[in-house]
Amino acid sequence: MQAIAITSVHQRQYSETFIHNHVDYLPYDVHYLYGGYLPYFMPNGQKLLPKVPIVAYNFLKPQLQQQISNYFQHFEIAAVVAEYGPCGLEMLPICEALNIPLLVYFHGYDIYRADMIRKYLHRYQALFAGASCLFAVSKEMAVRLIELGAPSRKVILNPCGANLELFNYHDAGKNEPIVFTASRFEETKHPEAVIKAFALVLEKVPNAKLRMAGTGSLMPKCRRLVSRLGINKSVTFTGVLRPVEVCDEMAKARLFAQHSVTTRSGEKEGAPVAIMEAGASGLPVVSTRHAGIRDIIAEEETGYLVEEGDVAGMAYFMEELLTDSQKASSMGLAAHKRIKQHFSLDKNIKIICQYIEQLMV
Repeated sequence: MQAIAITSVHQRQYSETFIHNHVDYLPYDVHYLYGGYLPYFMPNGQKLLPKVPIVAYNFLKPQLQQQISNYFQHFEIAAVVAEYGPCGLEMLPICEALNIPLLVYFHGYDIYRADMIRKYLHRYQALFAGASCLFAVSKEMAVRLIELGAPSRKVILNPCGANLELFNYHDAGKNEPIVFTASRFEETKHPEAVIKAFALVLEKVPNAKLRMAGTGSLMPKCRRLVSRLGINKSVTFTGVLRPVEVCDEMAKARLFAQHSVTTRSGEKEGAPVAIMEAGASGLPVVSTRHAGIRDIIAEEETGYLVEEGDVAGMAYFMEELLTDSQKASSMGLAAHKRIKQHFSLDKNIKIICQYIEQLMV
């Protein structure tokens, strides 16, 4: 079996299931190196520079690069998949020296956030020239990469997908009036908007419930907002959930809600996998016309989209789906079919494999 390497910053970040899926499902001998844009750790959790404190790694970049190069040669790594642009930048000189194909996955903040562009844009030009393949997870992101200087022939649209073996279809119309959301509590997800919209929904649907999974820097603010609105009894913060627990929550909900926005720094989403997982589970989605979400949701067929910041609009559509079980059922079924056809993990993996196989010939 051919050996490949995947590199990224985090080992098992709960919000990066798309990276976990690449590690777990690509049909190769996958070596996952992680811990920094230039990785610090080997797959077994041991440091690449075992006798050096992690805080000193930034001062020993040449030694770390050499260790990674030695590792790739020892295990005969045939291709490298770098998750996020800055990881690709750090892997580029190593891959070029060893003549190993480099495939780079862009996911969002790496090409949208203003500070990232200021810091890396000039270096991205070398990455665009040297990488073998540049994966974009949304149509908007593919356009963005080309605008930044990437050759169009190298830019491949390949959204990360929902694991259909885990996220199975359920008839959402038969469920209680539960709104579920699963995301990081960070600015780009704008969880406060979901809470404010839900508070409006409660005026018309007093037995509705909101269940919010995840954590992040905005969690304290969101808890205070729920208390200030007096809706504590109707809102549950579940904390971080394992994928199988997210699956269970989706099987019990009537709809999935997410209010993604462009942040003050210019950061945007890629194509949120949680929205794909919700659709795979048979849930209609209420979200925003934001980045790759517009690719995933067929408006008025598999869910509803509102403009960023439109809390009242989000509340209106949430109320509609919570009170019209037939519409929730029909939209949820259409969502499941759409995800199965266009946004499955299986399709995502097959496209990655297609390009890896071409490059390893």
